[in-house]
Amino acid sequence: MMIVVMMLLRPQGILPSRVRGLPHAAAVFVGCAAGSVVIGLYGPLAWLGARSGFPAAVALFDVAVAVVCACLAIAVARGRICTGRGLELSASLALCTLYWATLAEMVGEPSHAQPLTAHCCLLLVVAGVVIRSRAALVGLAAGAVASWAIAAVLIDSAGLDPSLWWSTWVIAVVVAFAAQLITGAERGVQRRVRRDAQTSSLVDPLTGLANRRGFRTQAQSVLALAQRTGQPLWCAFIDVDHFKSVNDRLGHEAGDLVLVAVASALRAVARVSDVPARWGGDEFVLLGHGAPPDERDLEERIAGQLRQLPRGITEVWPPSVTVGSAPGTLGADGKPVDLAGLVDQADRGMYERRRRSRTTPATA
Repeated sequence: MMIVVMMLLRPQGILPSRVRGLPHAAAVFVGCAAGSVVIGLYGPLAWLGARSGFPAAVALFDVAVAVVCACLAIAVARGRICTGRGLELSASLALCTLYWATLAEMVGEPSHAQPLTAHCCLLLVVAGVVIRSRAALVGLAAGAVASWAIAAVLIDSAGLDPSLWWSTWVIAVVVAFAAQLITGAERGVQRRVRRDAQTSSLVDPLTGLANRRGFRTQAQSVLALAQRTGQPLWCAFIDVDHFKSVNDRLGHEAGDLVLVAVASALRAVARVSDVPARWGGDEFVLLGHGAPPDERDLEERIAGQLRQLPRGITEVWPPSVTVGSAPGTLGADGKPVDLAGLVDQADRGMYERRRRSRTTPATA
């Protein structure tokens, strides 16, 4: 009993390190451990105590059930049972053995049939909390009600009227399935929150393109494709020309429209296998494999998309970008030499092209 109280008062202190932060595994561990302690002590103490009518066979069965639950708890604590299916099977086995132990005690002590029937109903409700499969819960509920009905018919107890307990069983079944629906909905919300959090950490919120972290993640698919086909890699670095003038003269909202338009242009010119990303500020990158794009052609295609911006912006800012590209090669082991270095090389190429474009008219 003290162990059960400690689990309730200080769950993190009593939980093994392998199940901390894992609600499903923690629930299965606590249930198996608590069931092992309670049922393991109850049967032998009842048989050794003053209640001389308690059958020895029931006490031995309780000990066997306690051993099964203890083994399951140890397996979960050590991480040997960690998958969702494994945890669900473990919870089902523990609940079934505890339920059979309760029925055995009800047959052994008919005078306590009513409270033991209440225990059976509670175990079914617990099953609704920890069992995730609808089919498994249906099977457990049907088996629980049928086995109790058989036990209730077999025993001779004046204190138990099966006809009065059917409404309680109906309530227990309804509550069990309601508990499964609620816990399932909660898990769905948690999964969506984790998925959204992971997505937001990989995506630029303004443009919807991958951010730097997302670029590194998505780049793995391009690297794998280049390795599979034996084609070279390339990276294009795109910088918006005179972007500061848009923010200074028209405001940051107009600047945001320009960035969103650049992102849309990159999506339009990129192939399905390419990875466009916002590198930061008004800088973008595009990673692909095969023959690298022509820098001037890519600039003109992106600028053509940007001319669709509102006239209030294009009259102040003539749409133009500067593109620098760099080829990449795969090493002897099939892995890229340096993805960060490839982006940096494309960045330097972009600045060199911008420098040449600004100095050429002056020297002509």
